[in-house]
Amino acid sequence: MKKWLRVTIAIAFVGGLILWIAFTLSGNQKKSASEIVKELEPVPFTVTAVYARVKEFRDSIGFRGSIEPLELFSIYSETDGKVIFSRIEKGLLVSKGQLLAKLDNSIRSAGDSSNRVNFDKAKADYERLESLYSLKNASLIEVENARTQMLAAKQQLKLSRTQMSQSNIMAPASGVIVEKKTNQGDYLQPGAVLGTIAVMSKVVARVFVPENAVVQLQRGQKAYIKADVYAGKSFTGQVKNIVPLATDAKTYPVEIEITNNTTHPLLGSMSVTVNFESKGVEKALVIPRTALTGDVNNPAIYVIDSARNTRKVTIRTGRSFGQFIEVTQALKEGEIVVVSGQQNISPGKVLKDYVIQQ
Repeated sequence: MKKWLRVTIAIAFVGGLILWIAFTLSGNQKKSASEIVKELEPVPFTVTAVYARVKEFRDSIGFRGSIEPLELFSIYSETDGKVIFSRIEKGLLVSKGQLLAKLDNSIRSAGDSSNRVNFDKAKADYERLESLYSLKNASLIEVENARTQMLAAKQQLKLSRTQMSQSNIMAPASGVIVEKKTNQGDYLQPGAVLGTIAVMSKVVARVFVPENAVVQLQRGQKAYIKADVYAGKSFTGQVKNIVPLATDAKTYPVEIEITNNTTHPLLGSMSVTVNFESKGVEKALVIPRTALTGDVNNPAIYVIDSARNTRKVTIRTGRSFGQFIEVTQALKEGEIVVVSGQQNISPGKVLKDYVIQQ
């Protein structure tokens, strides 16, 4: 009887222990699941936004662009030969006609000397026979043959002199060397490019203008240019070219020629804003520049919908109006656009609230 009682107590103890372990594990599992759910909850954040509005602007319409050299000239070799001297270096300021490189002309020099001797002899023979002809001691045929030989020798000498001069490679224009493609010791073929010269005394600002604005422009029209690197400094230029073929973005390339400034030089690829004189009041759907994300070629913004969800929208920009930029595609008036706090927008985060900027 006592043995049976001991077995019963043991079984009850083991059963209770199993129930306690199961209860504890279940509690831990629920706690872990709760913590996981908590970790997966979206992190709320707040941004500043504005309503996209159509605004009126006066005096000028502006567009973003960049600076390019007015002209580029290739430094090339007209003949073949080994480079025995070169001062072609990036950044070197050169003048038109300046000696930039020399090719080995030792073989051509020997040929030129031989051609000089041949010409001198042919010329002397012609003059001698012409003198004899005047005394009736030579025939007209002999004189004409000598003259023909002299002219052929003269042409050969002229050719060798040209080849000698081609061994000296001169600057084709005044400007700055921006590219170097050869070194001393290289062997060149005729037409080989040694480098590139950029003419920077005048530069062009290239901008892309939408069709509703390009029809207001004409060649020779005055433009005002501001470079990002020169705060408060303005440059004046004239419309040089209006390309009549639109890009894929439905904009037209426009070039503005500018006389460069030695104190505040405009360099290639500098970012600028170009303003054209306006003929009156301009209306445009605009947003603050601070709303833009992405790069110049693929501008984008974040838009907030009625459920406070944010979505990224790729847009097409147009004219520039100071701190505002025109949006010509993918945005409607009245839509809510994020202007600050874009860095907080990412998958897994939800917008808690937004503040409308006036």
